[in-house]
Amino acid sequence: MTDRLIDPYGITLNLGDPMIRLFVPGRPIPKGSLAVGHTKTGKVFLRHSTDAGDLKTWTKTVATLGRLVMQRAHLQPVAEQAFFVYWTFIRNRPLAHRRADGTVKPQYARLLPLTRPDVDKLHRATADALEGIVWADDAQLTTVIACKRWGRMEGAQADVYRDYSDPDVETPANLHELIGRVM
Repeated sequence: MTDRLIDPYGITLNLGDPMIRLFVPGRPIPKGSLAVGHTKTGKVFLRHSTDAGDLKTWTKTVATLGRLVMQRAHLQPVAEQAFFVYWTFIRNRPLAHRRADGTVKPQYARLLPLTRPDVDKLHRATADALEGIVWADDAQLTTVIACKRWGRMEGAQADVYRDYSDPDVETPANLHELIGRVM
């Protein structure tokens, strides 16, 4: 990754080296949305749409490895700092994508992981697991890039940077024209 990224709105991200780089092996589990359920007697209740056992195991693994990486770097959770995080959530390719010899079939070679889980829910579970370990509160994540990719080893990689980006952004001069076209 380069030291500086510039997005389409002209925001410059001054990155430098990552504060920490973390890889968590295992199948990343999303933090599900709340779903409405009904008891046999008709009462309404809310539940998480993700299996709680899998999520608990995943977040515990993330937290344990996060602590280990922070200890090895001689770092404590940071309270008064903005963070930029680049997440890569890695899944194994489905067997249908592979030939008998293990190589990827040509029609699947450029196919990105379009299936569930949603990348934002993977981010939510993993970022929450690092709360109190890397950052005091995940509200400190001011810039996030998250992607899903195929790989030979499932897991999640996080490159965590201190975010020294310009806090102000200019809206396009012709914003009123852009809004007018949509309405």
